[in-house]
Amino acid sequence: MLVSEAKIREKFYNQNRQNGAKQRSRKELKAMFTADRRKKEGVRASANVQRGSARKFNRVLDLIRGKALNEALAIVKFTPTRAARLIEKVVLSAKANAENTRNWDAENLIVHRAYVEQGPTIPRIRPMSMGRVGRIRKRTCSTYIVLTEKQEKQTVTAKKDNETKKETK
Repeated sequence: MLVSEAKIREKFYNQNRQNGAKQRSRKELKAMFTADRRKKEGVRASANVQRGSARKFNRVLDLIRGKALNEALAIVKFTPTRAARLIEKVVLSAKANAENTRNWDAENLIVHRAYVEQGPTIPRIRPMSMGRVGRIRKRTCSTYIVLTEKQEKQTVTAKKDNETKKETK
């Protein structure tokens, strides 16, 4: 965890301890903090325990991280790997979450975060010569996608407004 994030969390805890008349436990404060961060962060979608290694999934996620949603879907659609098919489902799920829960337009969405975590490994064995056993590790992973709205349009229009104000003076 980054030091700055820890400082932000402590500041949040201290503000809620001082402002609220009710004494809250550290566990409650942590739940409030994570809920607050998720609201600011964007819309999430995840798929847990997908068959495939995290390294292979991460190669595909590197291609779509930071891209516009429609561009990311096109990239995933034409990437010829099994991981891309599974990631496409998660991206479509995140898109549906954004449209249904926040009423966001799909045209203005970007893939803010895309990451994968290693899941449980399923152990298998294979008989080898001289009565030995070869270990086979069937890897799994969990994929997470976070979508946010584009901020470029607001900043560009704000800059143009400032420039026109300067020119009129």
